[in-house]
Amino acid sequence: MSNLLNILNQHFNSIHTLPEEENLLTFKNNFDENIYQSKKSNIHYVDYFSPLNPVFLNHFLRPEFLSKFKVVLVRDGINGLWDFFKKYPICFGKEFILIIPCDLYFLVPNGWLKQCTFYRRSFKDKSGLPKNTLIIDGLCNDYDINLNEIKRLLDNLSNFDNVIVTIEPKSENIALFNNIINLIMNSFSKKIELAQPQTLFEKDLTKAVYLDLNTAPFSYYDSYVRFNILESGATPLKDVNNWSSRSIKFFHGFFQEIEIFECLDESKLHKNNSFQSQLNKNNNIKLKDNADLLNLISSYINHD
Repeated sequence: MSNLLNILNQHFNSIHTLPEEENLLTFKNNFDENIYQSKKSNIHYVDYFSPLNPVFLNHFLRPEFLSKFKVVLVRDGINGLWDFFKKYPICFGKEFILIIPCDLYFLVPNGWLKQCTFYRRSFKDKSGLPKNTLIIDGLCNDYDINLNEIKRLLDNLSNFDNVIVTIEPKSENIALFNNIINLIMNSFSKKIELAQPQTLFEKDLTKAVYLDLNTAPFSYYDSYVRFNILESGATPLKDVNNWSSRSIKFFHGFFQEIEIFECLDESKLHKNNSFQSQLNKNNNIKLKDNADLLNLISSYINHD
């Protein structure tokens, strides 16, 4: 086992020797508002507790506050990681480990690779249970939603007795919301139920399938809504990455695990270097304004 995986294992074991109340208190103390400012205006960004310290990097008031943690599970999507690594292309401390989403490995610059591991979610097998409910979730904006991809996904889904949509419209995106709802209604002959996501958190969802329409994780990668719906027993429609380096699994809730890979394998290291070399040709720091970079990033996510 590599040094980084050893550190993670020691951290996880030390956490689990403490009472749960003490873990939660330590977690909350580390997230003092003078260190970390949560953005609770959107339910997807709400904090939740895990021994792996799930955080958004851009919520820290100063980057050096990361050193308060030995381990950080990064919840940021493309935009958050882009901003962070553009501001800090070289690692500024060895006191902590960043656990980066597997899908977004190519965004990590060479100056951080030795301080990063990579994670994907895994789930307890509930394949023996019949699935009769489809929960459709996502963040309604033009950067995270691709209507053509949504149509492709929905075209393969029709055998559900119930369809629940938890996407919440925003005034600036009402036209996009209407387009999404029309796509969903055209895909299912049954009645569609609109629900606030938090109304599902305490229900038994072991017979439900969860579909996140944010196929390009721009605004976030790890959502509070997703975590809680899956923690209530729902099964994600898909969550597949092909990784071959050594890994270790940690509990991330009752139904969920996080599988952490020690490093990039040779193929992904080559792709990482290729992406980073292309970035060096373009110094535009505002990702939203750069269509070429957005298309490049999309190609790395969808064709890995």
